[in-house]
Amino acid sequence: MTTYSDTKVDLVINKLTKTQFDAASGLDPTQLYFVEPNFSGNKLLQTSANGDIAESDEVPTTTQVLSATDSITLADGVIYNGSTQTSLTIAVPSSATVGFLCEILFSSGSTPTTLPPNSVKWTGDDVASNVFTPVANKRYTAFVWYDGSQFVGSVRGIV
Repeated sequence: MTTYSDTKVDLVINKLTKTQFDAASGLDPTQLYFVEPNFSGNKLLQTSANGDIAESDEVPTTTQVLSATDSITLADGVIYNGSTQTSLTIAVPSSATVGFLCEILFSSGSTPTTLPPNSVKWTGDDVASNVFTPVANKRYTAFVWYDGSQFVGSVRGIV
């Protein structure tokens, strides 16, 4: 009589950029390494419908904490999170591509936040003629994106 035993083998596939692979040392010989020269190494990975792992079109987000009086140049995929802002100066980058998106969160205290004019075309709460003017005692959430020709912002305020 012959007895067979099933053995489970876990296969780990490591997806690396060519630069990462070339710089790697001490790679585990029991693992498979897949080198993808087109993989940027700076994007989120997702599983496609057929089970392949591919780069996502999503940009990883990072959070930048704002000081009470801050000046920022907007960057793609960044969430700017502030508490009570005395003033906030917003600049747009010199270039961007469609898909650029960032978020700005802050509170305007009993003295309204000073927001100097900027290149964003605003819509939403406390906006007149595409100019956003924060009012006292509101918390704001704003999204800014690039539409192919200009930076557009949509802002909502809650009391």
